[in-house]
Amino acid sequence: MKRFRHFGSAVLFCVILVLLIEAFSWVFLPKDNTREAGVEDFISNAFLGEPEQSLDVLVLGDSVPKFGMIPAVLWNECGYTSYVCATAGKSLPKALELMEQFMERQSPKVVLLETHLFFRPVDPNYDAQLRLERIFPLLRYHSNWKDVSLKQMLHRVDYTCTTPEKGYYLCKLIEPADASHYMVPSDESIQLNPSTFPYVRKIMELCREKDSQLVLFSIPSTENMDMPRSKALAAFAEENGLPYLDMDLHTEEIGIDWSIDTADKGDHLNFWGAKKATKYLGTYLEDLKLLTDHRQDPAFEQWNTDHDTFMAQAYAAYGNTDYNPIEE
Repeated sequence: MKRFRHFGSAVLFCVILVLLIEAFSWVFLPKDNTREAGVEDFISNAFLGEPEQSLDVLVLGDSVPKFGMIPAVLWNECGYTSYVCATAGKSLPKALELMEQFMERQSPKVVLLETHLFFRPVDPNYDAQLRLERIFPLLRYHSNWKDVSLKQMLHRVDYTCTTPEKGYYLCKLIEPADASHYMVPSDESIQLNPSTFPYVRKIMELCREKDSQLVLFSIPSTENMDMPRSKALAAFAEENGLPYLDMDLHTEEIGIDWSIDTADKGDHLNFWGAKKATKYLGTYLEDLKLLTDHRQDPAFEQWNTDHDTFMAQAYAAYGNTDYNPIEE
């Protein structure tokens, strides 16, 4: 009987502990998606402040699309509303988490999954950590007490923050790349990292549930792409019935100049390279005939304002050269 009482006390203690963690999790959860409210990476999370069911294109990935795809340019060229949900240095579990949050308020017609994530190993412990943090936000935001007032913590959740970048990271640095060995023909074959497959399957399943077209795409990068990788990705896409756009195979059409269009020796595109890549991507999306041009729709007038604001920022942003052909 004594052992049973000890067991019951232990169970009661655990229940009370979980309830306390849950209560404090709500308190510490950012009530707005602003930096001041304590949200992490507020630019990547600014989609939470966009009107519901207003975003037609979701871009998933790491720093490669964050530097390489500009929603303001896609809007100006095609009238498509898009958002880059990408975080530097993260793997597919983080992309899946962002996608799940995005899908709670949006139903994109197209989901673009940038393929550099296929080559980032997945740590199951990291996935478990993200899941626990979603259930108990206290684990992620426990340090918010330093910067967020009690009044803010007790406020109801109300996401208000939007940014004209729409998840894009503006970079006007130029560091030329050596592209002499980039995308040269090769008979070499490689295998994609199988630890990524379960997460890609979940992304595919979520796209089916939302009736979204999943497209694999690769943004030009001399550091992250070669022919063996391109062929492996193309084979995966064919096996799974997915369209795949490898822009590394079309850099001449895009107009990429590796002496001026990269920020860091070919790892990432800079603003000028991203602008060229986005225009090419827009043409590809037009050919899919899944998206609506909203440029003449009064309900989307804010996108015109955001475009103008973004371009003003692009003009004013610091760069390491005098090269500035923004209107090319």
